Amino acid sequence: MESRALGTGLNLLAFSPAILIYVYTFPYFYANINLAVLVLIAALPIVKLIVPKRYSSSVYPVALIIAMLLVIATLFYLVNPSRYYYLEIFSIPLTLSTFFAIDFAFAFIFIFEGLLSKRSSRMIGYLFLSLGTMLYELSIIAAMHEFSLTFMNALSLVFSLEILSYYELFVYGYQKFLPMANFQIQINQELLVLFIISTIAIVFSIYLRENGHQRERLGDLAYSLFAGSVMGTLLFAVYDYFSYTQYQLSIIGFGVLATFIAISRTSRKEKNRKPKIK
Repeated sequence: MESRALGTGLNLLAFSPAILIYVYTFPYFYANINLAVLVLIAALPIVKLIVPKRYSSSVYPVALIIAMLLVIATLFYLVNPSRYYYLEIFSIPLTLSTFFAIDFAFAFIFIFEGLLSKRSSRMIGYLFLSLGTMLYELSIIAAMHEFSLTFMNALSLVFSLEILSYYELFVYGYQKFLPMANFQIQINQELLVLFIISTIAIVFSIYLRENGHQRERLGDLAYSLFAGSVMGTLLFAVYDYFSYTQYQLSIIGFGVLATFIAISRTSRKEKNRKPKIK
């Protein structure tokens, strides 16, 4: 078992791409963020650390209940302000600044919790959640730079292109223009380097946090990473070749099916390899 400092250091390296994206995108959205909502939500993991341990697991559920009550109060007030005037003090402004504040607050929570995670599975899960919450903001900034657009114009462009691309995918079976796959990200090179560092940190984290059979597990992990990268490269090459044809959705389905078949076969072999306890 690794030391706490080493584990936190590995988590920090693993989250380096998410931290870079957060630091890079936040200044662009600062003027369009409700700071009060951002601070209130982002403070939850800190509150979780401060309160006694027996109450820490209740912080997020209680916050979720309070948020749902505030949303209900806001809806009642918006439906009939004259009748439910007393709910005005509890109403939440349903504006873009509020939604962006919630998005950045959730990204902060995922990063914060991921940095403190003691298990590799939790750390990886929080990493993907933090990256997923900031992809939309990253595409908006990319559109601003690539087409010299204002913030609101870039927001409208990305939103309309995403709606159109998903409509075409499910109706025609292919996507013509998905923003994150076509826009040029300004920090692309930096992200590439950090994702490599993040992958290495994740591998070492899994290795060091494994209680037994470390060498065997690391060998299996290295084999899985190599095989997965080769398979992923082939699938993306085929996907790119059929990008503008009617077979795009079929290729995606085939890739998902092939992945599940590979996982089931390797899991069965791993189960058969385990020694039987008499």
